Amino acid sequence: MELKIIANLINKKSFFEAKAGLLKLIENKIKFNNNFENIYFTLSQVCIQLNELKDSKKFLINHLETNPKDCQALLSLADVQLRT
Repeated sequence: MELKIIANLINKKSFFEAKAGLLKLIENKIKFNNNFENIYFTLSQVCIQLNELKDSKKFLINHLETNPKDCQALLSLADVQLRT
């Protein structure tokens, strides 16, 4: 599934389908270039919409391993921590 299709699913609030598409991209071990550098962050935000906070936290931590200074991800992680 292409990122454009996943973005459209997110815009349509089809979060289950968007999550499945993002997980498939990760599962297929597509090389993360600039287009994919925020894939874990996007997946974490989709999980928040699905109220899957444990998964969201896991994906935020994955994202922060490669982008440790991402303020939005740090704030999102703090929010998830407070909500759980």
